[in-house]
Amino acid sequence: MTSPTPANSNAAATASTAGPTPVMPPPPGPQPPSPPPPRDPSAPEGTPANPFYEVNLAGPAPTDADYAPGKRPCSVLVLTKNEEVNIEQCLSTLTFSDDIVVLDSFSTDRTCELSRKFPNVRLVQRKFDTWSRHSNWALDNIQFKHPWVYYSDADERITPELREELFRRVNNPDEPHVAFRLKYKNMFLGQWIRRGGLYPVWIIRLYRPDKIRYEDREVNAHPVVQGSLGDLDSDFIHYSFNKGLNPWFTKHNSYSDMESKEAVRVIDAGSFWDRIRKLFNREPGIARRALKDLSFYIPLRAFARFMYMYFARLAVLDGRAGFHYACMISVYEYWIELKIRERRRAWKKRTEDTVLRMLGNPSADHRIAAEEVIARHAAMAIGAVPAVSPTTHHANPAPTASGVFSRSGDAAAGGGR
Repeated sequence: MTSPTPANSNAAATASTAGPTPVMPPPPGPQPPSPPPPRDPSAPEGTPANPFYEVNLAGPAPTDADYAPGKRPCSVLVLTKNEEVNIEQCLSTLTFSDDIVVLDSFSTDRTCELSRKFPNVRLVQRKFDTWSRHSNWALDNIQFKHPWVYYSDADERITPELREELFRRVNNPDEPHVAFRLKYKNMFLGQWIRRGGLYPVWIIRLYRPDKIRYEDREVNAHPVVQGSLGDLDSDFIHYSFNKGLNPWFTKHNSYSDMESKEAVRVIDAGSFWDRIRKLFNREPGIARRALKDLSFYIPLRAFARFMYMYFARLAVLDGRAGFHYACMISVYEYWIELKIRERRRAWKKRTEDTVLRMLGNPSADHRIAAEEVIARHAAMAIGAVPAVSPTTHHANPAPTASGVFSRSGDAAAGGGR
């Protein structure tokens, strides 16, 4: 074995005479959490390099004694996905709480960066799957500092009146309720849409997290409360269109997918009369959910929704904003109705069968060609791929993927959108 060099010998001697390095005690008081290592988006989600979520609670949970009488706040949960337009204004109205948890679905804009500017915010990230699973995951995995939690979307704003009412409720030692419903004011075209059946709509936003679970639904999951449910007097403000009309249509297109899937599940379950009986249930939320499920059975629901909003619920008195909003909600209902038909009548399979019949006795290559044509025309309908020019179709005399619709396909592409 080679003997150490003189330099190494001197270093070892110095280390042995100096003794162990003294460890400085930490300063008194709770210690701030160490910042998490940078996340590597290219690594698989859920691995140490790209953690699926961060849920650590810094320091011990506070008690009532840590606050002035009646001034202990509630925790706040905010769900986000690409909300850089809204998140700062939302969080600025929630600074009364010292525990704001932003549950982000891996935003690609500056949502997380802007959220970290607030010292009372903890960032938790989880990939969104469905509303019920996402919300129940938050209840099961996030350790809130306070017994009460207020839930907010990023496009919502807390009013001073609601803030004071929250303090009164969560600091009441004799509070009999475990959750509370609130009303909200929906803003559109610079005004509050007061009519059209949009106000008052009651939704559960303040709750004890150990006393609620979200029902298993694709969208608009309703909290099931294990205890007494009360109502708050104050409203919050809802800015649905802060990001413009296009995000609203994109979001509601996605909602209509989930709603149609839920509608098919409800209709196929054959529980029509069970939902009729639930209409007479006195528990808040049960009758409203039954009414929602029964709406899936209504024919021409888009037209019915417009007539209900605009005339029966007097959206006509909200002027131009009331008319446009009633039209947009009716379009959303039409999407749901159309997608229910698509799911129940298996349009894709029927279209494939029609194409194959047009091809006579198709070979395997013709089957693949038919599927490619159907997929391409579906993509063209939503603008995902550019339309194929007529010359491209006619340049292929054989019944390949580009030639199956050499005549009728061009007409469909040009005039059927």
